[in-house]
Amino acid sequence: MNLPSLTLYKKVSYQGDFLKFLNGGQFYISSGKLYDLSTNKQLTVINLPEFIRPYANSPLISPDGKQIALFDATDTFVLQSLENGKIILKKNLSQYDGGLFSLTFSQVDPQWKSFAIANKEKGITLFNLQTGEERCQIYSIGLEDILITIPSGYYMATRRGAFEGVSFVQDGQVYDFAQFDFQYNRPDLVLEHIGVSPPATIEAFRKAYERRVAYLGGKPDSNDHNVPSLQFAKELPIFTNEDKVEVAIKTQDAKELLDVIHVYVNGIPLYGKAGYSIKNRKTRAFQHSINLTLTPGDNRVEVEVFNVKLQRSQRIQSMVRCETPTVKPNLHLISIGVSQYAESSKNLLYAGKDAQGVHDLFAGKTDLYGKVNLYALWEKDFSPSNLEKVKQALMQTKESDQVIVFYAGHGVVDSALNYYLGSSNLNFNHPAGSGIRYEQLEALLDGIPARQRLMMLDACFSGEIDKSNAKRIQVENTVVGSVRFRTSDLGLVPNNTAYERSFNLMREWFADLRPNTGATILSSTSGLQQAAEGEQWKNGVFTWCLLEGLKGKKADTNQDGMVMLSELRDYLESAVTGQNRQQQSTFRAENLVVDWRIW
Repeated sequence: MNLPSLTLYKKVSYQGDFLKFLNGGQFYISSGKLYDLSTNKQLTVINLPEFIRPYANSPLISPDGKQIALFDATDTFVLQSLENGKIILKKNLSQYDGGLFSLTFSQVDPQWKSFAIANKEKGITLFNLQTGEERCQIYSIGLEDILITIPSGYYMATRRGAFEGVSFVQDGQVYDFAQFDFQYNRPDLVLEHIGVSPPATIEAFRKAYERRVAYLGGKPDSNDHNVPSLQFAKELPIFTNEDKVEVAIKTQDAKELLDVIHVYVNGIPLYGKAGYSIKNRKTRAFQHSINLTLTPGDNRVEVEVFNVKLQRSQRIQSMVRCETPTVKPNLHLISIGVSQYAESSKNLLYAGKDAQGVHDLFAGKTDLYGKVNLYALWEKDFSPSNLEKVKQALMQTKESDQVIVFYAGHGVVDSALNYYLGSSNLNFNHPAGSGIRYEQLEALLDGIPARQRLMMLDACFSGEIDKSNAKRIQVENTVVGSVRFRTSDLGLVPNNTAYERSFNLMREWFADLRPNTGATILSSTSGLQQAAEGEQWKNGVFTWCLLEGLKGKKADTNQDGMVMLSELRDYLESAVTGQNRQQQSTFRAENLVVDWRIW
């Protein structure tokens, strides 16, 4: 074996008892003395404990060069002054035994008033450098999501970070994150406790939490702890070779009548958004059983019950692994595009082409799908009667099927800020009489057997509209150069920009716990923005990015040859803004439970 030749870099003082290089080779310790490696000059004498834990970067010199931090044999953190040799702080961290492997002065705090260690739960614990009190624990959830907790139990997290990283235990019972996320997901309190965020940021998150409270129907009554009890009447199997399983539950309420039962499979409400109503039974005790169809792979079964006061039981859950053979799903694609309108001055150039492009893209995708069923509602065919025909067809789908609804055309709002999609006979000044309500289109996905559901909207104002903070204004130009906007001469602006920021923070950071169809709904804009189309794209901006992301696999961000729905969502968020800085692709709803391959 030929070894590379070595060159002497520097001789250091070493008397054989202890030698440790610090801060990436800036300093070294030998025989209780600290040296500057570049000059070999002794800086100070350190009162070392008898034994120092040999963690990767302990001991460590503070960035200002005035302190040294280390762990002794008892896993006690020791902070010592390099100016006078005095011990500044000692804190025993033996509760992290087996997990301590890294120490750093926190760069979260610009004044170096914190230190951080890697903890045994594969996160980072941040401590106050003056008092030794725990500030927070920071966890990485996957590659892109985070969870931050503080000692009082409050936390802040990205939406998926909360879903995947949080659960609650009370009286030996494990609860899903959604059970108490409403109370304990408090970014404002977390940032306030950590103490390094500007007051304006903390206040913005506080308002975002308050907006969420309003959206979910107000704060829970802290003085009334009555909720329905709920349990599985018999245990569900962990594994099964059958595609059916009986789900039996029993529930009762000590004080109130029961109202509705919700059953979810991989985030899909089995009985639709409304649930299974038992209100007319006027009972406080009820047993229910259903023969549930499983799909190959993991089936996350969840059940919850509400009483007539809208008090919710715990959401019980069980994971059932179905070992039946995997088969190609069938795809049901509903492509909708309207470019020609009765009011011809509102005609669009590319909405019809958008729908045709999406239709053609998926039509021959037999490598991924067993069968591709196409429903083309173009121009005058986009009508309530045809939507009803499509809904009847979707009610015949199978649980493993995929359903994609795509719409391109005008998006308008009425005086009450209700959202409508443009049919060809749309009266732009009074859309309620002729437009298609957004809720009508969403209803296509509600209560159908297929459990992989996606809707995409390339239209103005297609994101969720904050009705409490929006107003209509006259728009002077719907055409700017070669760019046309998919709106009438009415636009939307916020009444208060601070409220708009809190609404956006709410949407960005908090999982939406309101009842929904279980579908992911991607929109080309926020609720206040206009969607663009133009000659340079020969499509709507959103649709152009969608086609590029799929057929060119630009949305395959991990380059594994597949485009997952989550990858497509993230790609569109950046790609659309990259093409039109006035337009931000977002989502109206998302299914956090399951991700599926779309291309």
